[in-house]
Amino acid sequence: MKLLLPLFIGVLLSADSGHAASADLKVPPEIRQALRDSGKFHEIAKVADLPPGVLKAITNGGNIMANPGEDWQVTDVIQPGKELPGRRLIWAATDGAHCVVHFESGGIAHSFHVSVLELRKGEPRELWSYGGRPLPELKNLASFLEALGKK
Repeated sequence: MKLLLPLFIGVLLSADSGHAASADLKVPPEIRQALRDSGKFHEIAKVADLPPGVLKAITNGGNIMANPGEDWQVTDVIQPGKELPGRRLIWAATDGAHCVVHFESGGIAHSFHVSVLELRKGEPRELWSYGGRPLPELKNLASFLEALGKK
């Protein structure tokens, strides 16, 4: 047992260090192609500025998300008298045909998400999504595309 503990700790430490976002972001080639012309994208700073239907699509019908830097419900411990959104926008960008949204969600497990949506008439359609551990290297659309090997 004494021999296994250092091995187990080593595996845990190596599993969470030194990995690039691109290892986790297995985006299909057709979606990479759609995002290729990053010059057409503009950043979205507030949830209210997301294209119609995007918030509903990425939150499974929810309609509430905090703006970057605002208070939100990061844990599952709810403070009396404080009703906060369970999600917070990190960044988003759109070119009018597609929208990329990076946000975090709280609760029993704090997780991070990236969604790529196609903006169609009617409801946006999610083409690809990631949910899981933090990806601190994804600070904006440019870093997302760089992680995909686009730049």
